[in-house]
Amino acid sequence: SSSNVQDILVTIENVTVARLTSKRLCTNKHLQLGLRVSKRGLELVADSYTDISYCTKAELEQQLAVLSTAMDDSIDTFLGGLPVIPVSATPVTAFYNGCMDVTINDLMVDLDNAVSKHNDILAHSCPVVS
Repeated sequence: SSSNVQDILVTIENVTVARLTSKRLCTNKHLQLGLRVSKRGLELVADSYTDISYCTKAELEQQLAVLSTAMDDSIDTFLGGLPVIPVSATPVTAFYNGCMDVTINDLMVDLDNAVSKHNDILAHSCPVVS
């Protein structure tokens, strides 16, 4: 990927199941991002992107089974980056900086209800993006 290309990844455990690629995601404009997921499929939608790609059907089926089993317990969902973990453990090398409205299965994600939120995240305003 060139330095002008930015990605949003959807991962289940350590497997990337969907990747949204854009030339410029971290801007002062709101990105509308939606994720629809069920036991049978996953769809990532956005109002601005260059490409959306998915893993193979077999990989997706396997990871959706993992997710379905995990949903019986409490799961962690991360937006914009991952908590402090070794760089070698993740394909993520940068954090999101911009405005993003996220829906999961058509329900708006409300960051005010987050169990934990980094101090740099503002739930109802946008950061200054250079």
